[in-house]
Amino acid sequence: MQLDPEISAMNETLDALKNLNNGQRKRVIDWITARYRLNEVSAFETPEEEAQTEITEIEEPDEKAVRRRRGRKPGPRKARTAGIDKTDITNYETVLDLFSEANVKKVSSKILLMSAYLQEKLKFAEISSFDINSRLKRIKHGVSNISTAINGLMKKSPQLLVEVEKPGEEGKSSRKKFRVTEEGIKLAKTFLK
Repeated sequence: MQLDPEISAMNETLDALKNLNNGQRKRVIDWITARYRLNEVSAFETPEEEAQTEITEIEEPDEKAVRRRRGRKPGPRKARTAGIDKTDITNYETVLDLFSEANVKKVSSKILLMSAYLQEKLKFAEISSFDINSRLKRIKHGVSNISTAINGLMKKSPQLLVEVEKPGEEGKSSRKKFRVTEEGIKLAKTFLK
């Protein structure tokens, strides 16, 4: 049985912070708080839609598992039975659900699918290699040399990823940002058939 994604994230966070000193931990937590705009959100407030919980049974291949659901939109398991388009990346509740349905083995395919998810589902205006690989690592699909794979996707014809140029930032050393092209989105959807 899989751990709740929230519990998994907490465990991974604890592992990542355990070898840092308190000053380093504070800087990491401050960065996360700013990155996800969590200043207005209390960790102990439960949004109304999450407060309503229901227990649903999901048929697993070998056994029945009881899964706690928190008023979320149907993920791919319900999408199969509800007749929702499984090739629409936005119909997947989590990236883990998306990758469990996808047929991706190549590094470039994993990167493209994750990029499409970030852009289409999570509405990222621009995506960095860090955004892509940090999420791939969380679901055990991390890439050792992501820059090479991203460059390969940008060199394909038609281009699947394009670099976003920011005016006025020439000469500054910052992470490159990318967007998935229409052709890239189309190709990513084929991984879900």
